[in-house]
Amino acid sequence: MRNIIIGILLSFFLISCETVFQNSFIIQNSTSHRIEINGFYNVQSASSGSNIPENIIIEPNSEYRIFKEAGWHSEHQGIFKSSEVDSITIVFDSEKIISYTCSALDSISCTGKYNLMNSEENYIKKQTGKSSGKNEYSFTYTFYEEDYENAKWIK
Repeated sequence: MRNIIIGILLSFFLISCETVFQNSFIIQNSTSHRIEINGFYNVQSASSGSNIPENIIIEPNSEYRIFKEAGWHSEHQGIFKSSEVDSITIVFDSEKIISYTCSALDSISCTGKYNLMNSEENYIKKQTGKSSGKNEYSFTYTFYEEDYENAKWIK
């Protein structure tokens, strides 16, 4: 009987312990141009009827940084609030544009330099610390003048 009570108390203790830690996601703008990143749901919008954009604006030679909880009950990991973002436009000074669309159901599985949804492949990953026994990371993506030069002029 004593072992059962100890087992139940131990179970409650383990269930109530939540391992939570934070990762940071950083977009660096190393250009002399203002960058506007628009994330939206292109592939799924046809079926769901919604296409709610998410916008990030980064001034020249500055950065955008967001912290996301990871672990138990974690937030979607990445720069966007939603995991449904499958397409982005990157606009430089309202003059030039780069577009990227992932037609897969999971945009993390798509490849390509401008897939900002895929932080494991396209970002520089660096361990920044440890919390609750778990490693915390920063994921950094950097835009360079070369990206501006390779963008297409907006008509």
